[in-house]
Amino acid sequence: MPNTSVPAAAEGAPRNRGSLFLDAQDHISECIDFSRLICRAIEGMELDDDLRSLSAGVYAIEKKLTKAMTVLEEARRIG
Repeated sequence: MPNTSVPAAAEGAPRNRGSLFLDAQDHISECIDFSRLICRAIEGMELDDDLRSLSAGVYAIEKKLTKAMTVLEEARRIG
C-alpha cells in the first residue's frame, strides 16, 4: 500500500455549517480588533494628510467587517 495521506485525516473531521460560521465570526472579530488597534496607533501620531486618509480607510474597513459580522450572525440564526 502506498504511503499517502488521507485528506480527511490530515484536515480533521468534516466541519459542519455552524462551525464554519463560528470560524468566520472569529476571523472577522480578530480583523475588527486589529483595525481598532491600527486606528488607535494612528491617532497617537502626528497626523498629516496621508495618515488621516489611512485612518479613514481603516475605519471604513472596520465598519464593513462589523456589518459582515452582523450578517453572519443573522445567517447563523436562520440556518
